[in-house]
This record gives sequence, C-alpha cells and structure tokens, in this order.
Amino acid sequence: MLPQRVESRRRLDDSLQLKGSTSDFNCGSLTKRRDTIHVIQDILSLGKEGVSRTQVIQKANLSFSLAKRYIPFLLSKGHLEQGIDNRGIRKYLLTTKGQRLLGCIADIQKELDEPITARRIMQIPPPRQRT
Repeated sequence: MLPQRVESRRRLDDSLQLKGSTSDFNCGSLTKRRDTIHVIQDILSLGKEGVSRTQVIQKANLSFSLAKRYIPFLLSKGHLEQGIDNRGIRKYLLTTKGQRLLGCIADIQKELDEPITARRIMQIPPPRQRT
C-alpha cells in the first residue's frame, strides 16, 4: 500500500473508533473479520423473524456475493426454509433444525466466553513427602 493510503486508512480507522467494547455488537466490528460460524449465527438469528435477502445483507453486514453463498448453503442443509410473504417477497425462515444449530453455536460461544475459574483449572497435587 502506498504511504498516502496507509495514512488515510489510519485516519479512517481512527474516525470509526466507537466508545465501548466492540464485543457489544452482534455482527462484529468494522475492523475485525468474522469467521464462518459467526456469519452463520448472524443469518440464523435473523431468520427467527423471517427476512429477505436484502435484509440479511444489510443486517448481517454481508456483501451480496457472500449472502449468495451462505443462504443457499443454509437452505440445502435444512437450517432455513424459503417462504413468500403476503406482498410476494421471498423470505427466509429459521427451521427447527436451524434452531438446534443456533442453540449449539450459542452454547459453544458461551463456553468459550466463560472466564476460567479456579475450580476449572486442573489442580497439581503437592509433591510427596519422602519418608
């Protein structure tokens, strides 16, 4: 990258700094990439209410090409189902299988976010006394 671009990128990054923790956002931060599991979690969460592809793109902060990959994948696996609302707009809805997957992802996330406590750390026994 050219030095000018690097400097302007720094200014842009500085101007996007938000107060508070970036972990407060469901869809990740602007400077941090999400992994596949987080993208799937975001899409499935939106499917609870039934959403169009445009709403998935906007609310999950995805590009059109990514939405075009993830939505058919989730449909083919049975985690989302396609329906049409009363205005004729295609909507994607969370299935029972999708609810189970969303619950599993939430359980794993909860386990990973849980602080390590003293009882969870393996205790090393004291050395034996020689007699």
